[in-house]
Amino acid sequence: MNTKLRLAWLIFFISLACLLAIEYTLRFNLLGVSYTHFNEILFWGSYIPFAGISAYFVVQAFKETTPVIKRLSLISLNIGLGFILLAAITLFYGIETGMDSL
Repeated sequence: MNTKLRLAWLIFFISLACLLAIEYTLRFNLLGVSYTHFNEILFWGSYIPFAGISAYFVVQAFKETTPVIKRLSLISLNIGLGFILLAAITLFYGIETGMDSL
């Protein structure tokens, strides 16, 4: 696996873990359970730059791939997988902490 691709996934997971840890700390330790939720604009707005940096490193990791269709498919696969993981992790977090239910 390419070093830039590893860096992209590392940034993705560490930034998501830090963001969820901050939200969990605010909700259950500092502000109490009566605190409804982290503002969604602030929550996603603070994560979008990290997702953009991760996407940049994914694009740079496959920059040397020669067939354009192969390069685009690998980039799309990694970014799509990241989006699916982001949705699954945040949904699981929301359900497990009792913020939301299905």
